[in-house]
Amino acid sequence: MNLRSAIAAATVAALAVVLMLVVPAQAQAGTYVVRECQHSAPQNHSHEALATVFPNPGPYAVAAGSSVCSNAVGEYAIKTAPIAAALQGQSGLARFVAPDGTRIIGVQVAARLRSEAGHRARLSMVNSAGIEKVRFGAGTAGPAGFSTYKWPVTAAASGAYQQFTAGLVCDNPGSYCSMGQNGDRSKTDFRNVKLTIRDDVAPTVSLDGGLVAGGWIRGTATLRSAFRDVGGGLRGIVKLVNDQSMAGTSVLPCNLIAGTTEVGQLSPCASSHDDTSSFATSAPPFVDGENQLTVCAVDYGQDPSLGCLTPTIRVDNTAPALAFRSQQKGNDPELIAVNAADPTSGLSPGTAQIEFRPEGRGTWTQLPTTIAGGALTTRI
Repeated sequence: MNLRSAIAAATVAALAVVLMLVVPAQAQAGTYVVRECQHSAPQNHSHEALATVFPNPGPYAVAAGSSVCSNAVGEYAIKTAPIAAALQGQSGLARFVAPDGTRIIGVQVAARLRSEAGHRARLSMVNSAGIEKVRFGAGTAGPAGFSTYKWPVTAAASGAYQQFTAGLVCDNPGSYCSMGQNGDRSKTDFRNVKLTIRDDVAPTVSLDGGLVAGGWIRGTATLRSAFRDVGGGLRGIVKLVNDQSMAGTSVLPCNLIAGTTEVGQLSPCASSHDDTSSFATSAPPFVDGENQLTVCAVDYGQDPSLGCLTPTIRVDNTAPALAFRSQQKGNDPELIAVNAADPTSGLSPGTAQIEFRPEGRGTWTQLPTTIAGGALTTRI
């Protein structure tokens, strides 16, 4: 079983989710769908819209409170409307900002857009500096009902941006945008927000503890693991020894919308997870000799990215084999030799010791001992 199939098998079994995993060297970006401000199935009324007028504030009311998406009186919508005359270029916007390490690659939204008296209703994709890069919805004069708007409109128009904004902009060159007789009818109302997010940053893993301290180990060893991720957050942890799943492989909780594969937050999963596990290196799947440890963090989304560490662990739980030689050397009768062998980690001179005591006495006396020719030797 190779690393790819081992990680996939362990993840499917332990996490109960189907993940198309890749080996660590093949980085990729996962995607996930966020639904906010729904007034119909799937029922998720929360929203993360920022009521902001960045970068050029104007006299607009942006209703993006915590309860507007579940308020039937307000028609379950986030709303922007003028409250006074505005200067050219001023705006009032509700803004969805992609988490660090991610970009918005798709938007679907139900909106009611009406433009009057120079106040222009707009749906836009915006960069991190607040500059509009793509406009995919615009209001017209006169009454308007809710319509569905999508970006990208076509595959050829695809892109990736840090922000989606919906609101009103005063766009009346050479003049200002008055309330006038019809100014108070200008509006941008929107709901049923569906954002497709691309997560560009793989999670990271750091390891500590006796299991990864280096050198030869035996018995029970501890592994301390720290997992971090920006963007969607951590969906799961995979721990393998010699391609076999070990304690600590687990699914992590995320804010999923029941009955769907979609989520209710821009960052639906926790950004950090720490754990400590103890491993009995004398039991399978550990073997004497070199063992491959694989520890991976899986971030959230379809075709998710992995962050993995794959240290080699050297284990020796078998004691050296010892046997006294059956006879002395005729030309060296003072030589005492003990045949010794350790096929895994070898013999360590610092641990070799022969002791003796007169028969019937309890005190042992150490003798200067050397290792040579596959034997421990000393002289009396």
